[in-house]
Amino acid sequence: SVIINEASFSQPWPKLELTFSNINGRIIASRQFKPSEYLGGALAGSEEMPAGKPVRLSMEIVDPGQGAVNYQLKFL
Repeated sequence: SVIINEASFSQPWPKLELTFSNINGRIIASRQFKPSEYLGGALAGSEEMPAGKPVRLSMEIVDPGQGAVNYQLKFL
């Protein structure tokens, strides 16, 4: 995934929450990620998200199973 800070200023990296749900909308798996868990490369360890620049995210996830037909990514 790629995110962009559309503000005109740098701001702290958010926590991310990835949730998987079944066909009925029932949550079957969920996990929160700290910036240290989704940032790599030159941005690893940085404190703030730069303004106006695309940032590639990398998250390790465990297969939530065949029932997971929807997902949602929230910024916390």
